[in-house]
Amino acid sequence: MIYLHEEEVSRFEEFLGKSENSILCDPRIRLLTYVAVRDSFFYSNYPINILRNIGIHHVSTSHMIVLDMDMWMSS
Repeated sequence: MIYLHEEEVSRFEEFLGKSENSILCDPRIRLLTYVAVRDSFFYSNYPINILRNIGIHHVSTSHMIVLDMDMWMSS
């Protein structure tokens, strides 16, 4: 589950489009994005429990692991 502000979506799509990141577009990997729009409550409040629950809901295997990680995109 990846949390993005609405203005970060195009930069994230560019990141996924780069050849060195092509492994992230493998059919075995499912990327879910949660896009917070500017005037929403979750734009300035990180929805950790909601993101975790959405991620768990989308598990399609018999096993899963929950990891908490922060990754800041940079130029």
